Amino acid sequence: MIAIVDPNQLNDILATEVRPVIVVCLDIKTDIGKFKTLLSEVTDTCLEEVRICVLDAEYVNVMAKFNIHGTPSASFCHKGKGKDTFLGQMDSDDLVFFLKKNLT
Repeated sequence: MIAIVDPNQLNDILATEVRPVIVVCLDIKTDIGKFKTLLSEVTDTCLEEVRICVLDAEYVNVMAKFNIHGTPSASFCHKGKGKDTFLGQMDSDDLVFFLKKNLT
């Protein structure tokens, strides 16, 4: 469901993935468990329509190309381009709203 990636892997995914990609930047050491729990709480099938990539906070500079300069954060990307962003902690309602808003 999710892939923890480095910047090179992320660039490859953004260049080749046909589905929309949610790029999440967070501190993997402290926040990956919370994020996995969040995903398990989302029963909506819209998660099946996207690929989720997690980038460690040490690479937050990579998120600047999506006009994000902090963590935790997320960017909805399609065809290699950032379409929408979310900055701050998400709950399951936030995530579903973010996905549905960008998938329609």
